[in-house]
Amino acid sequence: MEENDNQETKPQSEASKVENPVEVALIFDIDVREGDMEVRWLQGKDNILFESFCGMLKRSMKQK
Repeated sequence: MEENDNQETKPQSEASKVENPVEVALIFDIDVREGDMEVRWLQGKDNILFESFCGMLKRSMKQK
């Protein structure tokens, strides 16, 4: 039996964002084109993490 107390329900993911705010370490955008890849840093405070991530991507792309 479903109860309705006249409150809108939010999807679980949206509700958890409000109740448990999480600091995002890194948000990035990757644009891949034929023979080229561009990585843009969109959000985050740790430039060492971003540089490390870019290095990992570069090494993994060279292996293929």
